[in-house]
Amino acid sequence: MKSISKIGLFFALFLTQSVTNAARMQDYRPYDYDVRFTNPICETYRYAQPVISKDGQLIYEKPKNAFCKPADAANNLNRTGTPSEKLLEWIGQEKTKEIFMTYLSFSSQPITQALCAAMTQRNVKVKIVIDQETETSRMLELEACGQDNFEFFQRGHVPGIDFAHNKVFIVNPNSHEDIEFQVSFGSGNMTSGILLHHENWHFITTHRHSYFAQAHLCLMNGEINYANTGAEFKTYMKSCLATIRATPEEDIQVFFVPGLGTQAFNAIADAISWSDEIKLMSHRFSFNKLTDALAAKLATASNFRLKLLFDDDIYWVNNPNTRHENIVVKKLEAAGAKVKYLQTNHNQKLLQHNKYIVFKSETQKAAFVGAGNLTGTAFSSNWENFYFVKIPAVVDRLEAQHDYLYETLGSTEGQLPATDVMP
Repeated sequence: MKSISKIGLFFALFLTQSVTNAARMQDYRPYDYDVRFTNPICETYRYAQPVISKDGQLIYEKPKNAFCKPADAANNLNRTGTPSEKLLEWIGQEKTKEIFMTYLSFSSQPITQALCAAMTQRNVKVKIVIDQETETSRMLELEACGQDNFEFFQRGHVPGIDFAHNKVFIVNPNSHEDIEFQVSFGSGNMTSGILLHHENWHFITTHRHSYFAQAHLCLMNGEINYANTGAEFKTYMKSCLATIRATPEEDIQVFFVPGLGTQAFNAIADAISWSDEIKLMSHRFSFNKLTDALAAKLATASNFRLKLLFDDDIYWVNNPNTRHENIVVKKLEAAGAKVKYLQTNHNQKLLQHNKYIVFKSETQKAAFVGAGNLTGTAFSSNWENFYFVKIPAVVDRLEAQHDYLYETLGSTEGQLPATDVMP
C-alpha cells in the first residue's frame, strides 16, 4: 500500500508540475481554441437610383454582406458556427453555474433572454461590468429578472482610466470543482457585435491553473474591487499577476491595459521588424507609434507588403478623429500600402469592428488581437485586453478572414460612391 501511495503522490506532483510549467497553451489539457467571425448574411440593398463611384462607374447597390440593416438580425441569430451560437451554448450548458463578463456596452436581447432563463431556471449567478457612460436598460432588466443572482458594476471615467473597453466572458470563474476554464475575448461588445457588426470572437477552453486563466481572474477581481483609479488598478494587477505560479504561455501572451500597454506595443514592434507581410484591420486607427513604425518599414524594406482594411467611416465621417485617421491612411497608401474599405451602415452604427494584425515572414507568423482599437488611449488609459498569438491554426484563421473581407467585400477608394449616400 505504501508503494501505491508513493506512486499516487508522484503522479499528482507530476500533474501539478506539468500544469504550472507548460510553455504553450496548446500543451494544456483540456485545450480548445475556437475562433469565430460574425460574417453577417444580409439582404442586397440597392440605391433608389444609380450613383457614380469615385472612379466614374455607375453603382447600383452596396456590396452584399458588407452593408447591413437592423432587420437582418433575425436571419443571423440562429446561424451555425457564429459567435452568438457559442455564447448561447455556454450560457445554456448545464455545467454553467456562474458567469462573469465585461464589455463597453450591453444591449443584446438574445443574450439578455438567455441570461434571464439561466438565472431563473438554473440559479446561475451573473456579474457584468459595463462602461460608466453606457446605457443601462438591459442591466435593469436583468436585475429585475435575476434579483439576488445578478449584479452589475459601472466602471471607467475616473483618474487614470478612460473607457471600460475590455471584452471578456468567463464561465464558472470561481469554481473549485472543475479544472476546465472557459473564456472568450474578441473585438465585439454584447450588442450588435454578436450579429451584424464585422467582428472576431475567440472561445478558449484551457486548464484553470494555466497562467492565461489565472491572469483573467486577476482582471475580473481588479475590475470589481480595484477600479477607483488607474493607479489602484495597475498596482493590484501587477501584484496579482506576479503571484501566479504557472509559467506564462509562449504561444499566447496576455496584455492588460492600463499597465502593460508598452509591452503590448513592443510585441507589435518586434513583429513588424521580422515581417515580410502585414495584414491589418481596425475600426479606429490613430496610434502614432504604430503608424510611424509601419511607415518606417515601408520606407526601408522594398519587399514589404502592407494590406489595410477599415470601416468606410474613416473615409466619410467628418470629425477630428476620423480626419486625422484618414490623413494617416492616405500617407501609408502613398508610401506603398494597399488600402480598402468596408462599406458598412454607419448611419445605423453597424460597423467593421475587427481590430487585429497578422504578421508573416517565410519562417514565422503571429497575430495581435483583442478588444482595443489601434489608438493611443487603447495602449495607455482605456481598460483593454490584448493578445499576441503564435498558434498557427489561429493565425491562419485570422489571415483567411482578412483575405475574405479584403478581397470579397472590400472596396478601393475608387469603388466608393462619389458622395456618402445610403440605399
